[in-house]
Amino acid sequence: FVLELGTEELPPSVVSGFKTEPEKKELVQALLSSTGLIENGLDFDIYITPRRLIMYIKNLPRHYNKNTEGPPSKIAYDNEGNPTKALEGFLRKTGASLEDIVNTPEKDGERVVVSRRLSTKEVIVENAPKLIKCFESFKTMLWDAENPVKFPRPIRWVLALFGNEVVPVNIAGITASNITYGHRLLAPKPIRVKDARDLFTKLRKRCVIYDAEERKQKIEKYLKKKNWYKNGQLLEEVSALVEFPAFIDGIFDRGYLALPHEALIASMSKNQRIFLLEDGKGRFTNKFVAVINGNIRGKKRIGFHYEQVLNAKLKDALFFYNEDLKTPMRERAKQLNGVIFHKALGTYADKVNRMERLAADCREILNLSKDEFDRIITVCQLCKADLLTQMVGEFPSLQGIMGKYYSLAEGLEKEVAQAIEEHYKPRFADDTLPEAKAGSVVALLDKLDSVAGHFKAGNRPKGNWDLYALRRQSIGIIRIIIDSKMGGISLKYMFSRIFDLVPGSADIEETKRLFLDFMKERTIMMMSTQYNFRYDLIDAVSAAGFDDIYNFYLRLCELNNIIDEFVFEQARCVVERTNNIIKGQKEFTPSADQALLQDGIEKELFLIYDDIKLEMRQLIDSRQYAKATQLYGGRLFDAIHKYFDEVMVNVKDERLRANRLRLMKDINSLYTEGIADLARIAK
Repeated sequence: FVLELGTEELPPSVVSGFKTEPEKKELVQALLSSTGLIENGLDFDIYITPRRLIMYIKNLPRHYNKNTEGPPSKIAYDNEGNPTKALEGFLRKTGASLEDIVNTPEKDGERVVVSRRLSTKEVIVENAPKLIKCFESFKTMLWDAENPVKFPRPIRWVLALFGNEVVPVNIAGITASNITYGHRLLAPKPIRVKDARDLFTKLRKRCVIYDAEERKQKIEKYLKKKNWYKNGQLLEEVSALVEFPAFIDGIFDRGYLALPHEALIASMSKNQRIFLLEDGKGRFTNKFVAVINGNIRGKKRIGFHYEQVLNAKLKDALFFYNEDLKTPMRERAKQLNGVIFHKALGTYADKVNRMERLAADCREILNLSKDEFDRIITVCQLCKADLLTQMVGEFPSLQGIMGKYYSLAEGLEKEVAQAIEEHYKPRFADDTLPEAKAGSVVALLDKLDSVAGHFKAGNRPKGNWDLYALRRQSIGIIRIIIDSKMGGISLKYMFSRIFDLVPGSADIEETKRLFLDFMKERTIMMMSTQYNFRYDLIDAVSAAGFDDIYNFYLRLCELNNIIDEFVFEQARCVVERTNNIIKGQKEFTPSADQALLQDGIEKELFLIYDDIKLEMRQLIDSRQYAKATQLYGGRLFDAIHKYFDEVMVNVKDERLRANRLRLMKDINSLYTEGIADLARIAK
């Protein structure tokens, strides 16, 4: 079976997004699974071009059995064997009758299962229109007044063939046929298709490469031959713009190579989506390659126009660059009080001021020297100044980058210029992190101010809504803290400081809770998916606090290194046994009274605890969590087992019981409050 939706030109974000995001194919798979088709071991492919979406299901039978589970038999029938309301409701929902029921044995009895023989063609007619819902996460528009449909672009034709038979699917008011169209310019006439496989043969003959990966590989092969400057993002975009790639080689004025490399690339990528070429030594040349949609006539004339437009655009860019150099960065920074960061968070000057004050708060925590601190303050003051330049106004992706070049041109030290560029990092999921210390600190402060500030303003992410990219920025915060080993940064403290500095009013405790829950959720997700720590270990360590993210990460690392050792199991047993006895106890005496300790193992256990508690705290303070675990488990394991064998904790004497519970609490807290609650570790 093949279904083709012919559209007006789809945006490249839709074409590349559908290709690169696996969840889109999962949505299609979920739709097919709901019909029971996938359960029959069928496979399917999805192809997308700027002008069409194709779904091809292989080896589809004309009829198939669909099994739907219902209620357990004991609920489906009454004592006399008559159908209950539960069974009647299930049959109405599935459109089945009593004759369709089979009973399936299970561990706890039988379950009602409806098995129906379905016509594949009828199922397709009913469910194919739902395919367009897979596009709802993209920016869509409402098409067709009579049959309103949300889709990125208008649907112009529908082809649906089951073998050589047309399936009368109706999508967006268009009834399917066996007619398709080739390349818009090279083969625009209608094409009659015999069967599902014939579609692919005829599309290739009509200059349509329907496989997005094949288009990308064809473009990349040509560019490699020409020695291109690698630009993966542009390659993805261009391969999503054409159905049949063809190429034009051109040149531009060598004088424009004086532009900063990033500015040259930005101008060529944004304005004309063309690729810059290098020489054999990796140096930029004045040559380029443009990708066009098909080997059409007049390529020489098209190439001439590409060159004319590119030279004009680069002339503008060079003019902007030279004009920007005339105004010092500090002069531009003074104008930031006229640029709004966010209506609830003030201007960029306000943001810079907050970052400076946060830097002062972190000076002692991060053990910054005077030179390092002065450098960080300079970066804070200048890092947003290039937002007022003509180059960044024209090419927003160059923010920070142009600030670096302008700072170097003014003679500022290299690390300051580098930090101005790097403070935006990481810009996306797999981006590199700042290398300069000043860049790392300012990047952290910038992102903390944005995330915490937006939480106070009520702009926290909800569902798919994350207008201010707070999830991405929170991941950046976590990565920077861990990579730069920034121990001692308290999320609670930093939030409280930002909350006080940001204008407006909000409930600080509730907003702080929401912020910390958000950061905890992102941190736990990263530890599991990117660092591959066991979830039960993450849960145990987070129970002892995650306010200091680097400390949290170190505890995970050290415990993960010894999790399979016997000493870890010893410590886990001590925590678990003490936890079990104090669970549910809400009040404890201030401290264990030695005078109430009885002879034998009780005094021995207390003496062991008293002997190791100072060393435990020293090891925890110095972040030697593996050694602390070895000390705790090694010294207390035998004693705690002997104690529970010989001593009854919950005795009738209230003073004695309270004292023993206090001792159990002290032993438990000695480890769980500073390292991890090992009672949460799966045995």
